[in-house]
Amino acid sequence: MVNDIRRRVNRLRKQMLNQNRTIDDIAVEIRIQFGLTPLAAYRSALGMSQPEVVDHYREQSPSAVMDQPLLSRLEMFPAFGSRAPLATHIITLASVYRTTPLTLLDPNSLDRLAAQERDILIRCNAGFAAAPPRLGEIALPSSSTVQVRLPAPGSLQEEVEMIARRAMRFATGAEGSNVGPETLQQIRSEVAHVAQLYPRQPLVHLLGSLAELQDMVFRLLEGRQRPTESADLYLLSGIISGMLAKASHDLGNPHAAMTQARAAIVCAENAGHDGLRTWVRVLQSMIAYWAGNPHEAARYVDAGAEHAARTASTSAVWLPAQAARVWGVLGHAERVNEAITQAEEARERVQRDELDEFGGIMTFARPRQLYYAADAQVWLPDRNAAPPTPRQRRSPPTRTPMTTSSRSAMRPARGRTSRSPAFIWANSTAPPTP
Repeated sequence: MVNDIRRRVNRLRKQMLNQNRTIDDIAVEIRIQFGLTPLAAYRSALGMSQPEVVDHYREQSPSAVMDQPLLSRLEMFPAFGSRAPLATHIITLASVYRTTPLTLLDPNSLDRLAAQERDILIRCNAGFAAAPPRLGEIALPSSSTVQVRLPAPGSLQEEVEMIARRAMRFATGAEGSNVGPETLQQIRSEVAHVAQLYPRQPLVHLLGSLAELQDMVFRLLEGRQRPTESADLYLLSGIISGMLAKASHDLGNPHAAMTQARAAIVCAENAGHDGLRTWVRVLQSMIAYWAGNPHEAARYVDAGAEHAARTASTSAVWLPAQAARVWGVLGHAERVNEAITQAEEARERVQRDELDEFGGIMTFARPRQLYYAADAQVWLPDRNAAPPTPRQRRSPPTRTPMTTSSRSAMRPARGRTSRSPAFIWANSTAPPTP
């Protein structure tokens, strides 16, 4: 009987294709004639099997969990034994099926979703609002047409590259209301949660969440919002992209890191947020610094100076602290001293902004500042070492404990200041500096 229904569905699909009907027309007719749910009807309208859908789903969202049993249960919803889909399930399937999220759920099914999931789908639906092409014009998903590569199992580097390409596509289009306060608050809460976990959790547990958050916010930005809501979304997407840049850097992929950072700076510019502009420029400088490009690192510091002058957030402390490290590796002792002093003065003026309120990796704490100052002085001969500031004399640097061997591996020998941070990191077992 199942095979008979499948043959009848295929016959109907071919008949309507010959009539130049749209995929929506075919899916609706399949629902009427065979009583399938919208999710199953759209898959059938495209002539795809469940294993094929699972493959394309994983290509669209490599960090997500999807298999054939789960897809079957989602397609049955809300029948007995089914599973209620999450917003991320529906959004990804809408991308696979080249349709809008709400067309994949009938009104009864939509009302049975959790309020939070329902609200996300309703508000992001406009981001998919382009009229669907006729079926004959659709390039159905296939291994030859899908642009996003499926990473090798267990390969974080492949996933980092894939996410960076997504950021690049977004950044290219961004320089050309589907969201409300509840959705914004939910996304803000999720971003803050990841930012606070970042310094304490392995990246393998965070990268998937960051990728899904980035994808969600990018899709929302592709829709329509009020100007204030757009600014909030750009701020959030800039923070997410910045964290993905840092993650790519921590995984040893400076190219992907810079791609994410460029997306983050585009978002910061659209948000008009000097704190985030400064934060991203310092991050770019740090990526270049550890890649062994100190002159490029210096240019990024200079690019952030104007924005740092207009903010009192802790990112304005981070910028001169990073500058001190850059001037140290370039051998400019006097500028190292000046930068350390500027960081101290900026610390005295700090007024936490909304970026600092996210906490975790998004704020530049006092211990990190002292670490940077000590790291900058490592590059200088003893006679040029910057003198401790009054605050440093009152409060000695408190670094993360390191073994004697790892500390000596991080510190260059005197008279060998030409060696870059990349050289030291490549020959060290210690973790990279913050």
